Amino acid sequence: MKKILLTLLFLTSGYLTAEPCCSPECRKEMQPSPFYLGIFGGGNVIPPVTDDFIEISSYQGFIAGINAGVRSGYLRYEAEVAFRHNWVDVQAPLFDDSSIESGTGILSFMGNAYLDLFPQCCLYPYVGVGLGYSAQQTIISDDDDRHSLHEGHIAVQGIGGLAYKLDAFNHLSLEYRYFDRGGKLKHHSALLALKHFF
Repeated sequence: MKKILLTLLFLTSGYLTAEPCCSPECRKEMQPSPFYLGIFGGGNVIPPVTDDFIEISSYQGFIAGINAGVRSGYLRYEAEVAFRHNWVDVQAPLFDDSSIESGTGILSFMGNAYLDLFPQCCLYPYVGVGLGYSAQQTIISDDDDRHSLHEGHIAVQGIGGLAYKLDAFNHLSLEYRYFDRGGKLKHHSALLALKHFF
């Protein structure tokens, strides 16, 4: 959680300092096309969940993905494929003290919409939302056996980031994502993203 708060603080400071970055040298003479391809990856965290029946704790996992999109003024529209993985411990204190370890992998197909703030600058913040479909596979291990569960859900996500123009065609971003596919487990990701405009 501390890493997430630090990420949000960094993004906020970037927003407050982005406007002075709009100097002539930051505005490249060669303008790329509005179409881009991107890759991203980083850490993925599921906060602990406790209720009357179960306790769920998670180890830090990862997220990786690719995207393709188009920019129109201050707006961007994007298609994305991402994979998340975490190891999770599940305990049921009311029944016994044993725990069940499971590996959870989620493949998601999302459509995202972004608002770029001060996109003419070398350093600019952005926010976005996404809607799509997620397919989850959970492998449950106990003392006797291993079981595999498959399920699919509609998913939503919120995105905030700070992008830096390496040059007119390549943008490097520090990004935070909140991912929710329903149920008790929510995903928080901090990642690096690289976009190449054609």
